[in-house]
This record gives sequence, structure tokens and C-alpha cells, in this order.
Amino acid sequence: GGETLEIPSNMGRVLGATEAATESAGAEPRETPAEEPRREFSSTQLDITGPLAADIRSFAAKIPDAKLAPDGREERPHVTVKFGLHTESAEDLVPLLEGIGPIELRLGRTFSFTEDPDHNVLAIAVAPRVAGLRALREKIESGLEATDTHPKYVPHITLAYLKKDVPLRPPLVNSGTFEGRAFRADSLTFSSKDGTERAFPLEPAEK
Repeated sequence: GGETLEIPSNMGRVLGATEAATESAGAEPRETPAEEPRREFSSTQLDITGPLAADIRSFAAKIPDAKLAPDGREERPHVTVKFGLHTESAEDLVPLLEGIGPIELRLGRTFSFTEDPDHNVLAIAVAPRVAGLRALREKIESGLEATDTHPKYVPHITLAYLKKDVPLRPPLVNSGTFEGRAFRADSLTFSSKDGTERAFPLEPAEK
């Protein structure tokens, strides 16, 4: 079972829950090393940067604070590629990324995930312009042990976490603000259980 998502009819088949809920761009680790909670899993993500990232943050900033759940706004726009990884070593990714070039992403409309009992997740739909995103995810899945925390992979960019009683209607959901925007991700970030990160360039195989 599971709740029916209050999203546009053309996205009625989108199921699952955010795989990015545990990630944030928190304080500098060196300032509060003892307070950094250890995560259950490692993860990989494509960070959104440049003008698009600024526009995403600007959209989220317009959401009134009164509508936000404790997790607030997502300050670091990104697309999670694979969450639930058991490894803590970034080196395990090296052989899996050979020949994986930049990933072309295309954004859709805003929608919501409603499964979490504590908040709703407002997100931007993401569809890969080519098969690169799913190919990258499958490569990681084939080479690394992982726990699937959600039944289906739904690529998205989290905007914010909303209180459960906030009505899910425009201009929050079904907004076309980002529809058709494209982004070329040329690096993959590995985030370990202890919060340390490493970015890997995504470069096409040499001919």
C-alpha cells in the first residue's frame, strides 16, 4: 500500500520516498566534529551547481517558514544516485566509474512525496535526457553492496520539507518554474557514513 501522491496526473506513477533525506550541507565539520551524527549508510549524488542551484534555493526561500517542517529547506541541491551503500571507502567506486561520462539531466515540474509521517517532501522531478543516470546507478548497484531503503528510484531534487498540514497545491506543487531546465553533471559525490566526501569526475572513455 502507501499513500496516493498528490501530484499531477501525468506523474501519477511516481512512487517511493526521498533518498536524499539524510543529506545536508551542514556546518563545517571541523567546528563540531563530536556532534556530527554517524549515518547508517553511505550515498552518492550529483550536486547541482551554478545558476540553476541559485534558482532552486531562491524558489525554496520563498516558502514561508511557517510551512516548513524541522528539516527546513534543502540548502544543497542535488540528485541522489544511490543511497544505502554499505561501504565507507570512496575507493570502491573508482573501477565502477570508468568510462562513465557527464550526466545530462532535464528537470520537470514540482511534486511531493507524502509517505513520511513527520513531513511531506517538496521536490523537482528529474528525468535523464539520456540513459546516463540510470546506467550510473545500475553500475554502482552491480558493484557495491547496498540496502534498498525505498521500493522505487524516483530521481528528484529536494526543495524543502513541509509540515503535514500544508496544502499540497500550486504554487508549491505542479509548478513549472524549472520545467525544461537542463543541467550537465560532470562529477559524482560520494558521501561516507562519517560525513566525509569525495568528488569523482565523470569523464567519457578515451577513444
